[in-house]
Amino acid sequence: MKINKENRVHLIIYSTFFILMYLMLLSINFSFYKSSITKQAVIQVDKLIDHSKQFINRMDSNILERQGKEKHLLLKLLARDANVNISSIAIIKNGQYVYNTLIGQVENKYHNSDNLGLTIKERSNLTERPVISFLVDVGNDTIIQAYFKKLDLELTDKLGRSYVRINNINVGHDNKLIDDVSELNSFEIKSSKYDFSLIIECIIQVALANYMNDSIIELVSTFIVVLSMFYIFYKYNNIDYYLLRKAISDNEICPFIQPIVDKDKKVIGGEVLARWIGPMAKWYHR
Repeated sequence: MKINKENRVHLIIYSTFFILMYLMLLSINFSFYKSSITKQAVIQVDKLIDHSKQFINRMDSNILERQGKEKHLLLKLLARDANVNISSIAIIKNGQYVYNTLIGQVENKYHNSDNLGLTIKERSNLTERPVISFLVDVGNDTIIQAYFKKLDLELTDKLGRSYVRINNINVGHDNKLIDDVSELNSFEIKSSKYDFSLIIECIIQVALANYMNDSIIELVSTFIVVLSMFYIFYKYNNIDYYLLRKAISDNEICPFIQPIVDKDKKVIGGEVLARWIGPMAKWYHR
């Protein structure tokens, strides 16, 4: 089918509109994708700490005496009731560690009893990596400390590189210590419940690749909807009407008299023509 000048203009305009609309929708959807991932990650860490607090609060200050009566009480509690992300439990009595589910009885290891809540040790003696824990005072000079397993940040790493910041110590996926932080394209999400932040250094190539892989259905659906809108507007809408209305309002339609002559080339009348002048007219009739 041959495309005349008017149809070519229509096609260019609607194609440009279609591309811009599709890109705008993708940008909005990509923003929701990033926001959803970051919020979900913060909520997961919040829930981990919530479950740990609930687990510890079910204990009491007599846990040491009960431990003496039942040798493996804490191990049973840990296996039965603890959140799956808790690796071990420690008991601190009068400022000293006295028991740990990993190594058993502990002697002469001091703890600062003022350091409660969410805390982090930059380098563990066992793993040589940071270790995150949560401490709760259960009374009678007894503190229960729950150690967390390694962080799982695979979800937020879809956007680039992510890590949790606690007391200015940055811990990435699998409890890797992050020293080389970058402010470029990074953003921070603070927990509203606990003293930590989630930092994401967004790498746009990585984020877009994962977004397209995870959102293929939405991408195709959006493309079909926008393409259908493009077809309907292109087929049934008269763009000439809107272009001419604007030309008239901008005084780009001017009258010209076309002379009418007889066979002797004598002017015997005239025909008034309306001509569209201006930059839009030149582009339209190219």
